Amino acid sequence: MHGPGFSATSYYYAPTWPTLPVVPVLDCVVSTLKPRKQAKWRAARDYALQAWEAAGLELVELEDPRAHYMTGITDEDFQRAIVPGYLTLARLPVKMADRYAAGGWWPATDPGSIVGVYINLGYWALGAWNQKFVLTHEMGHALGLKHSPYCSRTGSVMCGTSWNTILPDAHDLASLRAYYGLES
Repeated sequence: MHGPGFSATSYYYAPTWPTLPVVPVLDCVVSTLKPRKQAKWRAARDYALQAWEAAGLELVELEDPRAHYMTGITDEDFQRAIVPGYLTLARLPVKMADRYAAGGWWPATDPGSIVGVYINLGYWALGAWNQKFVLTHEMGHALGLKHSPYCSRTGSVMCGTSWNTILPDAHDLASLRAYYGLES
């Protein structure tokens, strides 16, 4: 399994969802977009949600009409942007480092807290296939997966550097099922 565990920088706890197998998703990005980009965003978001439902999760989205931007990219900024009880989709003000258009995160200090996936402006420079990859990959992190240890043998969206597929592999799905105690 490649869920939470010790890493070089910190210990990742499992995100918890009191409504399992339902995971509520609060989309605070769509209201910040113009209509044409809203349609593109929804297509990538819905693709990513459906990809992870193969693990037995029911990801139910609610679009928040309030514009919701993060104010920065520190752990504290991520913590403040999370809407408790939801996997939150919010917009970053800048790219993370030089190249990252998104980041999946949950607070390591509280295993019972909610998680979030954050999409920034750099996301729009990607094509439709890469947008789906980035969003599906970061939602995998937000649900509790680290990068897959089986990248050389399988095609997984959770490979950290390989963009060869936009779907979770059987190991990703089995990890989430085991993680959340879901039937296969």
